[in-house]
Amino acid sequence: MNKNIKILVIVLVIGALAAIYFNKNISDSSENTQTDKSEISATQTEESYETTTNEYYDLAIENGYPTFLEFTTSTCPACKYMEPTIEEAKIKFKGKANVVVVNLDLQENAHLAMAYNVRVVPTLVFLDNDAVIKSRTEGVTTLDDIEKMLKEAGMQ
Repeated sequence: MNKNIKILVIVLVIGALAAIYFNKNISDSSENTQTDKSEISATQTEESYETTTNEYYDLAIENGYPTFLEFTTSTCPACKYMEPTIEEAKIKFKGKANVVVVNLDLQENAHLAMAYNVRVVPTLVFLDNDAVIKSRTEGVTTLDDIEKMLKEAGMQ
């Protein structure tokens, strides 16, 4: 029994050190990757702001349109299956809502996954004009369901 306790303590210490290391790397990378909004040049129309680039996240949720965030990774089969639907959504909702694809393969986006409590991918989070969460869905979602949730979030 004494030997088992020693092994357990060693495993816990190693786990704690790994967590500290991981947490430090996330905070270091987020400090180094922050972008000054004045330096960003993006295409923004009077109707809406459409983006798939993660640097434009802040701009998209500040422009006053409902937004949906798609959290994805490059190795997720369901995310790959959703790609055509997301592309259709960008076209269909242009001028009505923001489409933001958040790639979780990039460590700099880990804070967004934590902020929106993303547990699985794909996860879609729907925000109203004031960036308040109105609904969310996990897994494959149809274009009709996306439209319904955007309307619930205030899309005209």
